[in-house]
Parts: sequence; structure tokens; C-alpha cells
Amino acid sequence: MKKTAALVLTFLMTLSLFACAGNQTAETPQETASSAPASTAPSTEPSTEAGNEPNAEPSADGTVGYLTDDVDHFGRDPYELVYLYGIPVPISANVFTSLERLGEKMNFTINSFCADGDMAKYVEFVETYIDMGVDGFLCSPQQDVMLRTDELCSEANVPYINMMTTYADENGHTLKPVVSFDGYQAGMNIVDWLVENYTDYFGDVDLADIGFMTLNFSVATEFNVRAFGAQDQYKNLHPELADNVFDIDLLDIGFSVDAGYDKAAATMSANSDMEYWFIFGVAEDFAVGAARAVESLGKDAQVLVVSTGNDFCFELWGEEGNTACWVATVPVYMTELAVPMAAGILALIDGRATNETLWEDLRADGDFATQYNTPVDVVTRDNYQQFISKADAVLD
Repeated sequence: MKKTAALVLTFLMTLSLFACAGNQTAETPQETASSAPASTAPSTEPSTEAGNEPNAEPSADGTVGYLTDDVDHFGRDPYELVYLYGIPVPISANVFTSLERLGEKMNFTINSFCADGDMAKYVEFVETYIDMGVDGFLCSPQQDVMLRTDELCSEANVPYINMMTTYADENGHTLKPVVSFDGYQAGMNIVDWLVENYTDYFGDVDLADIGFMTLNFSVATEFNVRAFGAQDQYKNLHPELADNVFDIDLLDIGFSVDAGYDKAAATMSANSDMEYWFIFGVAEDFAVGAARAVESLGKDAQVLVVSTGNDFCFELWGEEGNTACWVATVPVYMTELAVPMAAGILALIDGRATNETLWEDLRADGDFATQYNTPVDVVTRDNYQQFISKADAVLD
């Protein structure tokens, strides 16, 4: 039955990969609010199904679910996992590649399915894979199908871990394990780095002569909090410069590189009294557009572009002279997402952890399950190669 299911899964995956091919390759907005909609908010009583069995025996110190767990993954049959994601974005494809490599080290096979934005199709495939006897899911859905996904997995006793999308109650308390990215802290960190290092690029320039622009996309919480973190930290550090902060929303013209270009160029032109600029793209698409705008205006020596998001800036930084004003980022890096997801789901399937005990040492007060936040360190043009080597070393 397992072999038959695997063949059918492979066939379905082939179809889904063709379906997702040719879609946009830039980071696409995906709502990842920290709480479920009020009309569908789940009970605060955590389920005792799907990886939350009372008879499972977690580690006494709550440190289960890591790559360093003392367990023989090859003392059992290979687990069959499925990675489901709602929208075809580069980070999802990159994470899947890392998961495939981890499967070789941790004795699991993994297939992926992209819903191409169709959440009804997403739910349908959750049901299909459950019927095929899959051992566990790694999920990246949109918020509006989280409740139904949880119901299906709980009824079938199939564990899952979310990526970036938090399943929470009406009070914002996390109900099921999720590997995520602390966007607010990332925004704060990027500001700290700018304030501490800008003189290395601009020389002895007063902060009062520098405008701080955030290129935001307000409809998507995942991006919005990054802008808030940056703006709040800048104003906390220098409250006297609050009037120099420009929150530029791209919602009216769309989520694209061109939108970043147009808004950055227009804002700099409309505020010509500002000789220098910090520009923070909450998504890398916006940073690419801003960097191109800076180059077209001949302001390379007067603007520092920074970002959070996907890691394709690393490819640009490898090209001499390309977008030279784009100097730093806080990446959502594929390996840093894939490793805890893989180690966590295996602990749930094994019964070494439950939804309530997985990564318990990282649990926030009030939460019923842990939101595992990946590192939010600033990476620069000067040290990105060392960052990649260190992050990917676990895959070798």
C-alpha cells in the first residue's frame, strides 16, 4: 500500500509542479496574522489528536525536536511526508530542496504540492494525502484554511507543523507548532545595524540629514510588522527624528519590483531636501526596485538599501557592481526553516513529543504550542558567503 501510495503521490506531484511552473518568482504577500478570524477562532482547548497523544513520552527537559536529538532515525522504516504550500514563492521551493536533503540524513521521503493560490484545492489535497496514509505534513497555508486543515489532521491523527502561518485562538495564543520568522524583531535589528554602521558608507554625516523610508505592504501582516518594528526602533533610538520617517505603502500599485522602484524614486524626488536615505524594503522585491531607482537617480553613494525576506539578494551580491547600494538583509533562509520543521515533525510522528511539549523550552507565555522563530541576524554583502556556509553545513 505504501509503495502504491508513493507512486500516486509522485504522479500528483508531477502534475502540481507543472501547474506551479511559470508563476511569479518574487516573494508574494501571504497573510500570516497571529490569530484566526473571529468567526472561525478555535477553542483554546488543545486537541489530543494528531501528535498530541497523552501516552507519548516527551523528554523531561523539553528539548525534543532538534537536529541534535539522540535518536536512531534509521532504526525504523522511512516516513512519508508531504510539504503543502498555498502560493508558489521561491522560499517554498528552496525549503523543499533543503527538506529533500534532510530526508537523506533523517530517513524520510517527502513530496510537495503547491495549491497555486487555490485554497479549496489545498484542503482537497490534505484529504487526499490523509487517505493515502501519509505520516505527517509540513504546511504553509493561508490563514482562512487553517481551521479546516487542523480538523482534518486531528480527525485522522496525522501530525503537522506549519511554516510562517500561525494557528492561534481568538486571544492570539498559538495552538499548534509553527516555524516562523519574527518580523518585528527583524525590523528592529535592521535599524540597529543601520545606525551603528552607516558612517562606514556615508562618512561623517549627521542622522538628521538622512531620511528613513520603509517600503511596506500594509494588507499583509507578515510584511506590515517588519515595517512597524523598524519604524518603532528608529523613533525609540532618535525620537527627535520622527519627522524623517516615511512609511510608504505599496498597496495602491501592487506587490512588485516595479512598485518598489516607482515609490522609492517618487519619495526621494518629492523630498529633495533629504540628501541621504535609508530605504528598508520589507520584501526583497521592493528592495530590488529601490536599488534600481537609486542607481537610475545616480545616488549610489547617498543611499543605503536594506531588506528582509527571501535570500535571492545573495545571487545579486555575487555579481560585481550589481545593486551596490543594497548592503544588508535579514534573510528568511531555507535551511533555517527546514531543519526545525523536519526535526519537529519526526519527533511528533515518533511520539517523542506532543504538540504541547515540542520545543517546550522556547514556549512563549500563554501559548499552548511553540512558535519556533528562526534567527533574525543581519547579513551583509561582506559576510553573506560565510552565513550560507554555516547555515548549510547541517545538510552536508
